[in-house]
Amino acid sequence: MEGLSSPTCMLEELILSSNSLTDSSCSQLASAIRNNQSLRKLDLSDNSLEGPGFCELVAALSSSSCRIEELLLRANGLTDSCCSQLASAVSNNRCLKKLDLSYNNLSGPHFSDLVTALSSPTYRLEELLLIGIEWSEQQKLDLMGMQIEGLKLESS
Repeated sequence: MEGLSSPTCMLEELILSSNSLTDSSCSQLASAIRNNQSLRKLDLSDNSLEGPGFCELVAALSSSSCRIEELLLRANGLTDSCCSQLASAVSNNRCLKKLDLSYNNLSGPHFSDLVTALSSPTYRLEELLLIGIEWSEQQKLDLMGMQIEGLKLESS
C-alpha cells in the first residue's frame, strides 16, 4: 500500500471489497487518502473494519484534502458506535456524493448524529444506500425526511 500513499499516485478508483481487510489496515488506507488527491472512489465493502483503526480512516475521510466522491462501506460490521465518527466525515467532506452503509448494524442512539450530518442544507449527497438494516419507526421517519433523491432504504 506504500505506492498508494505517494503524492505522485494518480489512482482514481480503489476497489478493495472482499479482501479480508480488518481495522488494522485502516491506518495505511488513511495515509493513502490523505496523500492521494486523485482518489475519487473507495470501495471497502465486505471487509471487517469496525475497531480502533477505523477512527484513523474516518479522520482521513474528514480531512479537507480528501476528494473521495464515492465511499462504499457495505457489510463491514460497522455498529452504531461508528455513527458519530461517520457524521464528522460526512460533515467535513464536501466532495462525497455517494455513500453505501448497507448491511451494517447502525441502528442505535448515535445514529441521530449521522442523520443530522446528512440532513445539513450544505451537504450535497446524491445517493445514500442503507439496505438491510433494521430501523426503529422514528429512525425511518428521520431518514425519509432527509430529502435525498437517491435514498435507498430497505429493512433486512
